[in-house]
Amino acid sequence: MRKTIRKAASVAIATALLTLAAPLTSANADYGDTIKGGCGFATLNNSTLTGGANNTGVIYDVSVSQEQNGLPSGATVQCWIEVNGVYQLGTDIFASGNPIQDNAQQIMFNAYPGDSVALCQSVSFWDPSTWTAPDGNVGIDCQPATSIGFPPQALIDAVNTVLDLADKTLAPTLCPLFMELYQITGGGVLGVIHVQPDGDLYLAKPLGVDYYQIYDCAPFGNGSGTGLPVDQSTIYEKLPPIL
Repeated sequence: MRKTIRKAASVAIATALLTLAAPLTSANADYGDTIKGGCGFATLNNSTLTGGANNTGVIYDVSVSQEQNGLPSGATVQCWIEVNGVYQLGTDIFASGNPIQDNAQQIMFNAYPGDSVALCQSVSFWDPSTWTAPDGNVGIDCQPATSIGFPPQALIDAVNTVLDLADKTLAPTLCPLFMELYQITGGGVLGVIHVQPDGDLYLAKPLGVDYYQIYDCAPFGNGSGTGLPVDQSTIYEKLPPIL
């Protein structure tokens, strides 16, 4: 009889403990974490300086994560750049924290006009929650960057027109000075500046390879170099969602 009572008591105690533990486990298993904010980046490209490919700037993350019940939660956010769907080495950062994640670093990647540049983000919560992006993508999301050309092409065309008119208007004054400079220097300074006998003036390109023609004297149009380009700078950017 005593053994039966003891056995029954043991079963009752175990059952009670399991009953008490069940609500605690359920209350803590709040696997519905969310995150506000996220990844962003901005880069600048100037084709005159970089040949139209090199983009330099900064990538960053500023975000806040929380559990479904509103309590703070931990998360790790990864940000990176893709060009035409290909990951760009050296553009990724990680930001971890509970509940705030933040990090930033300088980046550089190559992209030509017409390339597709995207900012990608992944979120790993510290509990088994799964991140769903605003557009419905789960775990990883890539969004196209905005491309802005500055200054506008219409302004570039207007500037070039004014410069062409100024060349011909100022030629009677400047060209004799440049012709004298040719006589004094024997044609300019190697790798820096070059002057033709008729006064055409050239500026050396980077690394001293070839020259830009920066002034044309009569007879106009007989220059041997390429004109100094006035090109657009391309700004790529993607801002994070508002916190």
